[in-house]
Amino acid sequence: MLTLHFGGRLLGGLAALEISRQAEGEAMLERWQARIEVSGATPATAERGATLLEGALAGQGSLEVREGANVLRRLPLAACADGPALERLLLNAGDDANAHPQRIFRLQFLARLGTSTDSATPTPAAQETIITLTTRRIVDLPLLAPGAPPWRQETGAPLQEIVQEGQAGHDAPLPPPLLPQALVEQRVERHAGTDLPGLRWRYVMRPLFQVSLPGETRP
Repeated sequence: MLTLHFGGRLLGGLAALEISRQAEGEAMLERWQARIEVSGATPATAERGATLLEGALAGQGSLEVREGANVLRRLPLAACADGPALERLLLNAGDDANAHPQRIFRLQFLARLGTSTDSATPTPAAQETIITLTTRRIVDLPLLAPGAPPWRQETGAPLQEIVQEGQAGHDAPLPPPLLPQALVEQRVERHAGTDLPGLRWRYVMRPLFQVSLPGETRP
């Protein structure tokens, strides 16, 4: 699974991430807007996980998207004149927070870039979105007997799909897919002399790593 790290600390599994870089005045700012879902076997364990996440958000530090030990996206502290640091936090526990073992965090980090750049992050005036989706195979089975209710069966293990898409100026380099070995779909568009973004890309990847369900732990 994809995970988000801040200052070397694991924040959790990454459900969605938007990275944008744009000029504001004389400064070049980069924002990471992430969605992290904290689940547990019980509401108490989910609450403990949420407390640990909030405790890891203090100060400044490098931002990383990882798959296992591999760093797929990185905004290093050394490349920034200020930040990265948490700019905004939203917590959605739902109306049944006392019964539901899940907490959804929406985090926004902000950094003012220095003179150096990192080739692993989007180019200036660029935007990229990464979304992870969990899919299940459901089969509608025939009726067991006349008048019996219909029933369904889930087959196989849940699969994860990663969609990576973005846009940038026409002279920007094309970013590579996060997991090229898992690439199943690729679409790239370039436009010149129009009001459209000069470069658009969309990658769909289906990695082979396992998906953990809420309340499930793996060694």
